[in-house]
Order: sequence, then C-alpha cells, then structure tokens
Amino acid sequence: MKIEIKNNKTTHYIDVNQIIFCKADRMYSRIFISNSKSIVCSHPLKFLENILPTTIFCRIHKSYILNINFLTQVKKKNNRKYAILKESIEIPIAKNKKTVLKEMLMQQKDDSIQLGR
Repeated sequence: MKIEIKNNKTTHYIDVNQIIFCKADRMYSRIFISNSKSIVCSHPLKFLENILPTTIFCRIHKSYILNINFLTQVKKKNNRKYAILKESIEIPIAKNKKTVLKEMLMQQKDDSIQLGR
C-alpha cells in the first residue's frame, strides 16, 4: 500500500512498509523512511495517523507515530520508556500510550519484545 504525501510542489508516493516512524515538526510532519531519508509533509501528525494502517502504526507519543515492524526493543531509562528501532533510533513512549503499544504487539504475537511494567 502506498500513501500520497504532498509538500510544496512535490507529491511523494511512499510504500507504508518503508516508513520507520513519523515525527511532529510544528505544523508539519517529518516521515522517516528505511533508506535513511526523511520527507517533510505539509500535514500535521493527526492527518498521518488517520491514513496509515492501524495494524502496523501506533501513536506512541504526542509527537511520534511508530511502525511496529521496525521496533526491536523497549528500554527504560531515567524512569521513562523508549522504543528502540532498527538503526538504534530511540523514541519516547508516553505513559498513557504504553498499553496501546503492548496490545498491538500482543495482537501480532511477537514474543521477542517485552515491555515490562
């Protein structure tokens, strides 16, 4: 599945399986894709949250949407939880989003990642 993303005068067609995560950037969003590039999107994160498939994307923080297929572990550091992605990218997990992420992972029956308490 591909999504259409517009910024300025360019339209990008991005395979959702290539999206690692999305990050809020003021009134825009930045989409990080697996070839180490990022694309600025002229839409807020809420727009992306509504068009990305909920089977693999999870809003884990007010500023982040994560593709759970790129999640390798969850780490606790300084009393906060962080999603660790491939390429050692760390993304904070909001306290109120930990349960949502855990439920998604359980639905995928992925026993290799443990969230802890």
